[in-house]
Amino acid sequence: MQTLDRMTSTMPIVIVQGPPGTGKTRTISAAAAIWEDNGSPAWIVAQSNVAVKNIAQKLAELDITFKIIVSKEFYVEWHEHIYGPIGDFLIRTDELSGDERGIAHMLNGTRIVLSTLSTLSNPGLDQVGIFSLVPVERPVVDEASQINTFDFMHVFFKFRKSLEKICFFGDPMQLPPYGEDQAPTLKSIFEFKHLQDQTEFLDTRYRMPVPIGQFISGCVYGGKLRSQHKINSMDCVTFIDVVKGAETSSGLSWKNPEEIQTICHLVRRYAQTDKDFCVITPYDAQRAAIERQPKAENLPHETVYNVDSFQGTKFTKDEY
Repeated sequence: MQTLDRMTSTMPIVIVQGPPGTGKTRTISAAAAIWEDNGSPAWIVAQSNVAVKNIAQKLAELDITFKIIVSKEFYVEWHEHIYGPIGDFLIRTDELSGDERGIAHMLNGTRIVLSTLSTLSNPGLDQVGIFSLVPVERPVVDEASQINTFDFMHVFFKFRKSLEKICFFGDPMQLPPYGEDQAPTLKSIFEFKHLQDQTEFLDTRYRMPVPIGQFISGCVYGGKLRSQHKINSMDCVTFIDVVKGAETSSGLSWKNPEEIQTICHLVRRYAQTDKDFCVITPYDAQRAAIERQPKAENLPHETVYNVDSFQGTKFTKDEY
């Protein structure tokens, strides 16, 4: 509740560190519900389209009125299927009307708009007058730990007359700012010492069995992260040693053929049960290869993710 109070207060800057599963999306959605009730405009942005989509799904679940703006390239050429459940809320950038009257019709009165940070900076949005209808007064930035602070400078300048406050959500213990491998001096908002004292830490995670959560808490978060979950037994963890497995390069990614066969065998086993299950892998080439084989056998293949695409995914039964 403290985080929500800060988000809806007059505090000019709110910084929240939220490890996976600690309720970042739920908190952002709760604030959006309050702003909707108050008729207050709000832009919710993130570094990736997947993060924006996850927030949009939560808003839809809560019956919050919103629009999500997505680039034509990402929607058509890459991931049209992931927007199925929220298609009624979607506006493609190539569909934006050429004047303020047209965009007002598309927005249909909504005051909550979602997009990536790069889309928010798109000059095309200025040209259709969307910022007159939904001013950038209180942007919420998810995945802020992955964004170089200098990437916000043009946003601050562009919206300097309307900007009232900004809320940053992220986790510096996950992915660093994009490009840090080439420029190690890049910093996210979480790395400025004078702001760290006012950063709020979401300290309870809800999506992960307790033994796994405790392991991550101790190794990554200095024991500060608590877990609340119905599974407390170590039986939730099994290690399978794929002895002959070896990683091979696949374009710019990697895959492990022996692991793929082992995982597909497990998929066949789980497909015979009534439990929800998913497969998570760090490499997209591995994800694509794992997905192809069950699909060819008419087995469940929609729940194969890389780490980024899994973020925020919700299951209806047991979680694996």
